[in-house]
Amino acid sequence: MLLPLVQKYKDLVHVHLYHTPDLRGLVRRYLPERINETVGLNHMKIYLADDDFVISG
Repeated sequence: MLLPLVQKYKDLVHVHLYHTPDLRGLVRRYLPERINETVGLNHMKIYLADDDFVISG
């Protein structure tokens, strides 16, 4: 979803993703995807100031 934005504005867009440390090893390997999405669930917060747009969790 973010790839077109990064490709079009590569000098202006920086994407940093977070992987929760709660989901590692065997837990990550054997939990179905629908369930492992809820481990370490984050709620997005969006900040917009001047020309800066920040999405955080």
